[in-house]
Amino acid sequence: MIIQFNFKNFRSFKDKNTIDMRATKITEYKDQIVEVNDLKLLPIATFYGANASGKSNVYYALEFMRTMVLRSFSFGGTSKETSEIFYDFNNNVQFAFDDEANKADTEFEIIFTTKYNEKSYVFDYGFSLNPDNIIKSEWLKTKAPSSKSFKDIFARNEQEINLCGLAKEYANMIRLTLEKEVLILSLGSKLKIEICKIVREWFEKIECLNFSGGLNALFASERSPKQFEKEEIQKNILDFISSFDDSIKGFRKIDDEKKKFSNYPVNALHDTIDNSGQKELSLDNESAGTRKMISLYSPIKDVLDNGGVLLVDELNARLHPLLVRNIIREFANKGTNPLGAQLLFTTHDTFHLGDNLLRRDEIWFVEKNKGISNLYSLADFEYNGTKIRKDADLEKNYLLGKYGAIPDLKPFNLK
Repeated sequence: MIIQFNFKNFRSFKDKNTIDMRATKITEYKDQIVEVNDLKLLPIATFYGANASGKSNVYYALEFMRTMVLRSFSFGGTSKETSEIFYDFNNNVQFAFDDEANKADTEFEIIFTTKYNEKSYVFDYGFSLNPDNIIKSEWLKTKAPSSKSFKDIFARNEQEINLCGLAKEYANMIRLTLEKEVLILSLGSKLKIEICKIVREWFEKIECLNFSGGLNALFASERSPKQFEKEEIQKNILDFISSFDDSIKGFRKIDDEKKKFSNYPVNALHDTIDNSGQKELSLDNESAGTRKMISLYSPIKDVLDNGGVLLVDELNARLHPLLVRNIIREFANKGTNPLGAQLLFTTHDTFHLGDNLLRRDEIWFVEKNKGISNLYSLADFEYNGTKIRKDADLEKNYLLGKYGAIPDLKPFNLK
């Protein structure tokens, strides 16, 4: 589980910002808290903010770090190759509106807990890179359940590489083969160093879905569930979508050669209104919300089954608020989320501020001031010098501007 995620000088975030998933001492919905050793962690974080406030950049920051960990081994050689791999946001990773920041390093750090040697260890991993995608620093530390302090596994900066926590033979291989665009973690995992593999596998369990627009949204909302052509998977998906749409009665695998490249390898079956049989429809003809829910099936199931992290930009897009509430409840309920899977999502839907489900420390706001985005938690926020009460009308107060992070609206000029 994520304990804390820090990032600096990334897109609209110029300064260091922190997402802290540790539960505060507030009293509401204490049954949501997941206890791991001496840690009390939250399963949910939701991010609100005005359009163009930078809340999607929270999503991109964690996605960027994940991408680096999983793919940096293939970046060895030239920075040009790295730029081509980092799709559309590589050229403006650093904060753009300040010359000093634009030339400075971008930094990422994540502190998380996961199983290692059958026990729940805490890991502190991070790195920084410059505008040419050269790794400037990197570190990995770990803390055993019985320990009060972290143990260094490796660290690097521009002057030296310290591999004190690795076996000598592995340390020698890393020194001989490490390139300036490659993370030690990625290389170490490729060399089958156990602790590096454990950390990399944790990053693999972060599912990233972007519904905020463009090709990313199109891909995310029309992603076919894994092994959708199998009858058992179809039955499970039918049970899943029946909670919001009982008009689909089943699926049939597509045999038509012309449709074999369809996003969905099955058609949906609907009962006719005269009960004379069933009508078969392509899933391309189903509603956008139904297709999105079908695409969400595999990521939700994977993280709930394996204790991963589901990261979603614009979870509410095309979905009814009550349906989104159902998704949130799956993560808030220990019965359906026994392994402590986490859901981090951005949204504009203020309904969830007042639906008696989210704790104040699970609600975050992103506000932009003079082009710089900043994150803050509702649990830490003060209005007129006073912390926000648990019985406050959060939705109303947010829309009234009492918590910030709303648009500064002016009349439209449509001349």
